[in-house]
Amino acid sequence: MMPGSDQYYIFDCAARLAENDYSIFEAGGYLERYPFQTFLVLIVYCFQFIFGKHHYLAFQCMNALFLSGIFMLFKKISEEIHSNKINGDVTYITIALFFPLSLYVGFCYGSIPGLFFSALGILCGVKYLNTFENKYAFLSASILAICPYIKNSCLVFFIAYILILFV
Repeated sequence: MMPGSDQYYIFDCAARLAENDYSIFEAGGYLERYPFQTFLVLIVYCFQFIFGKHHYLAFQCMNALFLSGIFMLFKKISEEIHSNKINGDVTYITIALFFPLSLYVGFCYGSIPGLFFSALGILCGVKYLNTFENKYAFLSASILAICPYIKNSCLVFFIAYILILFV
């Protein structure tokens, strides 16, 4: 099924870029009006070279892989915080049973990849707070700083991380 709304426009912009049509950047063009979608358009543009022009299913499969990664990352975050494997298993089962999150797999947008990388950044941040190894602080800050380019709302995780470090 072909995506609608913003999803459709993002795939359309990527197709136009592939055809060397840069009108999406001009005044009144989609990316001129919504510049925060540019990174996602570039991701979809790159996907076109691998999977073809209308690759909605490939994007949804990528979302499914990222979703399974989210489950594992939340489990690892829980284990890192509580130092207990049982809590990690309970977290994994609980989040896997949270059905609304699974519905986002069919949504050809940056929500699932953004949450995956945010969870990865949070895991690195929790490891830093447990070990105080600078590599984890750098990894966490780097990952969380890039996440808003995937999905704008991921900026919340970066701000929260900065507040935790300095407050």
